[in-house]
Amino acid sequence: MSGDLQQMRGLVSLLEARFAAGQARLAQHQEKVRALQDGLAALGARHDAAQADDPAFRAGAYLRWNVWADERRKQINRQLAEARAGEESLKAELRVSLGKLEAARGLEAQLRADAIRKAARRAP
Repeated sequence: MSGDLQQMRGLVSLLEARFAAGQARLAQHQEKVRALQDGLAALGARHDAAQADDPAFRAGAYLRWNVWADERRKQINRQLAEARAGEESLKAELRVSLGKLEAARGLEAQLRADAIRKAARRAP
């Protein structure tokens, strides 16, 4: 096996590891986005349930809670927007990583085919 082919195989292995790490980072980030979405939904669900079931809530006794809930919702929405922007950035990095990996795989296949042709020419 030629040195170029060995080097290319090493590069492909490295790029595969980098791509897998990128996928793991993206999955972790997507979990963070889901957690924020769940928190936002839970906050809204508690608000709706409290309004429906609690006479004190309907009478306006929980004005402070409403103010807190609105501020918390704003905070979660900001975090969610930042997390989604980060997710898009990670996806862009992953696309670049995949492109490099596919290019290296193509070059490896070409080098392998060249090595096979060269070996066939040398064979009697």
